[in-house]
Amino acid sequence: MTASSRAGVRDLADRLTFEYAGSLPPGQVLAVVFRAERSIGAVGRIPAPRRLEVCEQVVRAVLTSRLTSPS
Repeated sequence: MTASSRAGVRDLADRLTFEYAGSLPPGQVLAVVFRAERSIGAVGRIPAPRRLEVCEQVVRAVLTSRLTSPS
């Protein structure tokens, strides 16, 4: 992963942590972002801009599921 890619993932993590503040603990949001990024990276060579888009889609789906699932 390049420095630019790492910066993009960190930016995504920061942005989503802010967006979901008050709804989910920040650590949970960060964990989902970094876990999703690693999983997507394991799939194979996806161009960096597309990889970040896919990561965001996956993370939003997981976080939305956690918000809508009964506890």
